[in-house]
Amino acid sequence: MLGMLRLNFVVPDMPAFKAMGTDPSAILRPSTAQAFAVSVSEFYQNGQFALPTDFAMELTPSLLLNATRPIENVIRSYSKAQWLKTFRVSIGTAANRAPHLGRSMAIGLRSNLINKGDMTTDKAYLQNVVMALGDFRMASRKALATFAHQHGIDTNKVDYEFRIMSNPVLKTKFDDLLFDMEAQRVFMAKLDSLKQDYKLRNWNAQKLDVAFAVVGSGGDSLLKNVQLNKYAFWMTWALRAGKSGQVLLGINAEARRDNFVVKKQNEFYTTVSLPLRYMSGSNRLKGYAELQYQYVGIERSHYSFLSLGAEVNPYDGFWVSMYGGINHNYTNAGTSFVTNLNLKITLPESFKLF
Repeated sequence: MLGMLRLNFVVPDMPAFKAMGTDPSAILRPSTAQAFAVSVSEFYQNGQFALPTDFAMELTPSLLLNATRPIENVIRSYSKAQWLKTFRVSIGTAANRAPHLGRSMAIGLRSNLINKGDMTTDKAYLQNVVMALGDFRMASRKALATFAHQHGIDTNKVDYEFRIMSNPVLKTKFDDLLFDMEAQRVFMAKLDSLKQDYKLRNWNAQKLDVAFAVVGSGGDSLLKNVQLNKYAFWMTWALRAGKSGQVLLGINAEARRDNFVVKKQNEFYTTVSLPLRYMSGSNRLKGYAELQYQYVGIERSHYSFLSLGAEVNPYDGFWVSMYGGINHNYTNAGTSFVTNLNLKITLPESFKLF
């Protein structure tokens, strides 16, 4: 089933999270689509640790709707139109930095225009899975015939399989038998080996993401009288840099209102960011350096942002992303030190959707 091909790659940055401006880095980290993911941040505020107030979640409809699709069907149809299969929807909320502005809520859309390193759409690797699955199915058919004889069912009749599978009691017994079969253990070990090898070879595969988000703010925590005040667009190109490296080239363009000056609340200002990040390591542990130029139209200011960070995967489905950096304003010569910590959670590889 498609759900069995889930891989523990890093949880991608979510447009609905980035659009709310929770950190100065404007790069939208691309990765393989996850069926369901959650991201939370803002653990350190005003010089002390606090419960997070900013969070977002992202869904990939095609992965949720096709979780039980047989692998053979994945090869024939699912791997086509990859940009549609990686279409994702995210929603997030954050406390506004100015208390009188209440909270913000964002909705984001994204897709991979180039999507290398995704096992669900990689026909070559899927063929290896099908070959391993074929051996298991041959053993299963032999086991089914033996099971039928043991329960007095004539295997010469064409409907003997249906008689077993349509009987809840017999089907449960046979499923329990399959679970304990050596062929089942061999197949799962082979599948796990293929997945581990795939992650080793493809965590830094080439990808090209595009995303869009809108942000609305309300005057209180219930988001009453929401007003759309920001539109954001991202494009990020991830390029393989040797066996253990990856380069991210991005662009982020935003149009947002000035909510602090009453006379200008209906005016939109443009912000443009050009981030560059180099990552090195492995799938579960990698460090990175990032350099970013940003023009903030609402302030008519030019910024540079330099940071060092890391992505860590201590448990299956659980990621920690952190960095520290210097944000420098060339217009007024102001400099600030910025830290950020994000926790990202997705479905573990072993989790069964259905």
